Amino acid sequence: LHSVQDFYSHSNYIELGKSSDFEDLGFPNVFRNKLPPKNAVVCKKCFVFDKECLKNNINSRIVKNEWFTSGYYLESPPRGRCNHGSVLDIFPLWLLWSDGINKDSPDSKISPHYHLYDEALEAAIHSSIRFLKNIYEKLKSLNKEQLFGELIGKISH
Repeated sequence: LHSVQDFYSHSNYIELGKSSDFEDLGFPNVFRNKLPPKNAVVCKKCFVFDKECLKNNINSRIVKNEWFTSGYYLESPPRGRCNHGSVLDIFPLWLLWSDGINKDSPDSKISPHYHLYDEALEAAIHSSIRFLKNIYEKLKSLNKEQLFGELIGKISH
């Protein structure tokens, strides 16, 4: 469930202009032909006080082609790729430069894409509900409804 939620705050799904939950998330090959070429520059580095640069740090070619990417928790992500983008990045110059895309918080000090927090949160909530309903329906079809209901409570329709 946490991975489903992180998809919305750590990927560029919301930056691609998508605001509803991604119904195909979790299915095999869903990202086939939807990833940028290996040599593509996905994110540009921005001075941390340049909020406009941070808001628009994903290459327009990536957005135009609707290619998916995610922020890396690495000292140095692959060249041209995005960092997670917060104090959680183990990057020597994180105080001055960022190429992060996380939407974990509405606070600009924590999340470079703080301005998209509400959209990511809303999509994550809807996706979480759908995810749990799918599990519920699967267990229900296996006659496990009572057990599942006792574990997490009945999911209303």
